[in-house]
Amino acid sequence: MKKWIYLSSVIMLLFCNCTGCRHNLELNGRVLSNVSGEPIRNAQVTLMSKDTTVITDSLGFFNLSLYGSGKMPRPIFTISKEGYKDFKIEFDQTGESRVYTVTRGTKDYNFGGKRFYPDSTNLSTFIGLISFEKYSRDFTTRNDTLTFYMDIDDDEIDLQNYLKEIQNSEGSTDKYKIQ
Repeated sequence: MKKWIYLSSVIMLLFCNCTGCRHNLELNGRVLSNVSGEPIRNAQVTLMSKDTTVITDSLGFFNLSLYGSGKMPRPIFTISKEGYKDFKIEFDQTGESRVYTVTRGTKDYNFGGKRFYPDSTNLSTFIGLISFEKYSRDFTTRNDTLTFYMDIDDDEIDLQNYLKEIQNSEGSTDKYKIQ
């Protein structure tokens, strides 16, 4: 009798583990340019843990549905398109609430081997390396749709924006020098 109770418990446990862990994940979204607001077509939206990819349509929309059994790790999605900074976001859903975690990171820019002088009158102080955002990070949610805003991946644009920030913070127009 003890063997039968033990075996029944094991079978019940396996049954609960196999049938009770069904996952249903649906992600509706749109991918737009952060600069122009125009849709980004043919962007790749990938669920990394399942290696599943869908492509945005001509209006930037996509739908990714995933159904199955077994435990699914916390879903991490990447959105990529040549010429744009990747977007990487992680979801954590408990009941009706969903928490989004956006990956941040930096990439280094070295001025092509030149030196950047924040103050052209003081050539003893220079910067040899700065860091820019590696990923796009702006998104909005509305109803069940996420809208992702992708930044253009161009070091020269990042550098110009950096120089504008320096000028605005210093209150002058041509104080810096690159040589």
